Amino acid sequence: MGLFGRIRAAFALGDTTDPLGRSLVVEQFRILRKQVPVLYALLLVDSISVALVLPVAVSGRPEHPVKERAEKCRAEPRKATTFR
Repeated sequence: MGLFGRIRAAFALGDTTDPLGRSLVVEQFRILRKQVPVLYALLLVDSISVALVLPVAVSGRPEHPVKERAEKCRAEPRKATTFR
C-alpha cells in the first residue's frame, strides 16, 4: 500500500451502504459538530494570549506610556527620604 493508499485508509468513512454504517457516520459527524465551537474558542484564547505575551519587537505594538515612564523612573537614582 502506497502513501496515498494509507492516507485514504486513515480518512475512510466506513461502510455507508448499510444502515448501521450510515448511522455510525452520522453520529461521528454530530459529535464533531459539537466540538468545533470549542476548538474555535481555544484558537481565540490562544491567539489573544500569544498577542499579549509576544515581545514588542516581534509584534510591532507601540510601547505603553505608563510602562515607559516606569522604566524611566527605575533608571533614575532615588533620593533618600526621611520620615518624622
